[in-house]
Amino acid sequence: MASVPAEEEVVEAPRSRRLLPSVRPVATLLATGVVWITGLLVACCLAGGYLRHQVLNTTADELRRLDTVLAEATIRSLQGVDPILGRLADRLRGSRDISAAASRTDAAALENTGLLQQVIEHSGQIDAIALIAPDGKVLGTAGAWPADLAEIADKNYFAARAAPSSRARFVGTPIEDRQSGTFRLPVAQPVFGEQGAATGGIAALVPLAKLTANFETAPLADDTRVAVIGADGRVLARYPALSEQADIVIGEGELRTVFAAAGKTTLRESSSEQGWRIEAIRPLTGYPVAVAVSRGASAALADWRRQMWIVGLFAIGGALAIGLMMYLTSRQIHAHDELAAIRGDKLEAERARLEAETKLLKVERLAVLGHVTGAVARELRVPLNGLRDALETLKGVLADSGSELERPLTRMEHSLERCDRMSSDLVEYTKTRDIQAETINFDQWLTDIVAEQKSWVPFKLSAELRAGNAIAAIDPDRIQRLLLDLIENACQAMDDMPAESEKGITVRTGIAPGLVVLTVIDTGPGIASENQEHIFEPLFSTKSYGTGLGLSIVKQIVDQHGGIIRVDSEPGHGTRVRVCLPLAAEALPERPAPQRSALERIGSERRAAA
Repeated sequence: MASVPAEEEVVEAPRSRRLLPSVRPVATLLATGVVWITGLLVACCLAGGYLRHQVLNTTADELRRLDTVLAEATIRSLQGVDPILGRLADRLRGSRDISAAASRTDAAALENTGLLQQVIEHSGQIDAIALIAPDGKVLGTAGAWPADLAEIADKNYFAARAAPSSRARFVGTPIEDRQSGTFRLPVAQPVFGEQGAATGGIAALVPLAKLTANFETAPLADDTRVAVIGADGRVLARYPALSEQADIVIGEGELRTVFAAAGKTTLRESSSEQGWRIEAIRPLTGYPVAVAVSRGASAALADWRRQMWIVGLFAIGGALAIGLMMYLTSRQIHAHDELAAIRGDKLEAERARLEAETKLLKVERLAVLGHVTGAVARELRVPLNGLRDALETLKGVLADSGSELERPLTRMEHSLERCDRMSSDLVEYTKTRDIQAETINFDQWLTDIVAEQKSWVPFKLSAELRAGNAIAAIDPDRIQRLLLDLIENACQAMDDMPAESEKGITVRTGIAPGLVVLTVIDTGPGIASENQEHIFEPLFSTKSYGTGLGLSIVKQIVDQHGGIIRVDSEPGHGTRVRVCLPLAAEALPERPAPQRSALERIGSERRAAA
């Protein structure tokens, strides 16, 4: 059954209602599961990123330490050439001029005895050696000295070394051997005469490829490459020699920065066709070369990938476990909802059965009561009619005789009318009759009805008709009976109020979606809260007179029309009764004024009683 519209909805135009979407527990549970799974995956991604960062930092630190170790080993190897050249320079110290000695037979004796060749063979680190004149010209060579290297680059080098204690060496730019494709590093020392003046020098070529022997003993991880690079950026030697590592490409500005940080390791990242690599470059102090150690990021992250596989499997397993748990829980909730729905259906069916039984018992009781009251009413009407006729006769006789019994006779007449009305109410409530619905202009029809009641209502009766041209499908006689009962109840409620109290009844109409609303408002004392739930029960009354069927008949009429009735009352603030009746499907021509019916007769009787 539809609910009674609020007063605002009756007076004003209908308003659309907004329904807040309800969130079911299953949806909430699934949303929670999605949040948990998302949080788990995000946590795994963050953990993976942190582990990756740690792996790269660890790899960089390892390369830094390894590069430092290899650079120091390379320096020690290069510095091993200095004592060899120093001893040879001491043997030549007595010569006043190396170029003069070379022109004499003792220079030939030096070369013939193979002194220089012996130095090469015993050193193991030198593959060519030469005597250099003070002007930088090559006077004599041994080993694989390049034919095009007739003089060293700095001719004034030996002339600048005048101090006999000076052991400063000259390190030149690496020289490429075009036949073998390898690089050799020129290292020279001055030779001083007896007077302390430089008489020449000794130059040796150190093959950089032999330096890779130091790298073989280093603990190199997979995909780790070591290279010796020159100050111009060329790769002078690499280990492993057969590695397919591409040449290290360093920009000119970055190269200057690397060699400017003498004794410090520079970390950098490079990308090539072979992938992304991490490089550590450390220049050798006192030499125009640097040692570079690099490792592929892919190899460095191999362990991290295995860890991430484990973490990923754990995350997927956790997500599946959470999803399975949410699924099973949602199934339980769904099953609980289904069970609750089944129980609700059973309860609803049981309630409907009990309601049907109650209605059946009520119908049976009313049927029995109808038979009894009908018989009683019919039996009472005969003596009541006789008494009424006798009373009329007695009134005529007393009027002719001039007796002063008019007041007692009037009370007797009122008592007869009450008895007649009580019997009529009993018959009306117990009698089963179908409504004779007609389509009428509700306000136009109600205007005449309210105007007729003003003649017998002892209080102010006003009408506020706001339904406009609303067409209602009602039984006019039954609705008129409903209105008369409501007005009479309002009058009876205000009878016992003090005379100075404001007493009034308002009949108001309005419209709601699909309904015409009839409201009867009084300024009476109101209805006590404990009595409000019983007002529609048959034979319930708070008065010492009456049958207690008035509002029961009103409720019966409303139910027959498929309408709704609601009573709002507060003690001391009057009562408001709203009756909602269905509108007609379409407007029809106005209904002609009905003929005088039994209800009008009841109204006349009530006016007379008033």
